[in-house]
Amino acid sequence: MEKEKEDRFRKLIQKTGPDKTSPDFTGMLMKNIQMETEQALERAAVLETILTKLQPETPSPLFRKTIMTQIALAEKKAEQPIVSRKVWYLVAATAVLIIGFCVLGQSDTAVEGAPNFFVKIDQELFKLQEGMMVLPMIYPAVVFALSTLIMADYFVRQRVVRN
Repeated sequence: MEKEKEDRFRKLIQKTGPDKTSPDFTGMLMKNIQMETEQALERAAVLETILTKLQPETPSPLFRKTIMTQIALAEKKAEQPIVSRKVWYLVAATAVLIIGFCVLGQSDTAVEGAPNFFVKIDQELFKLQEGMMVLPMIYPAVVFALSTLIMADYFVRQRVVRN
């Protein structure tokens, strides 16, 4: 059956024969190519003419001066520290008071005679101390290192701003 189909197909191809182009096919094709080329050249010439007529826009001298003034003003603006000087003084005073209270404070035997306020503070500080003893040693070390870096940054920035 396959062979029969193939024979029919061959007979049909022989009857129809190869496609024949018109005698002026090549001439028409070359003419179209030449027209497309001429149009492309014309477009390129028009585009080149338009581009040469257009000059790039330049900003006025006043515009440039205004922008440069704004940049100069932005550079002069001093950076404000995150933590102000008053807060650092307050932190230092609090640290001195706590250390002074611990060093110069009364001994444990005199707790009965202390005012109720100091007894409560002593109890709260003791609870805080117990809570800190449970934490791994790395936590206080990290907090201390970060605090030191922040203070160093603050003082370096203050020195740079002064100079």
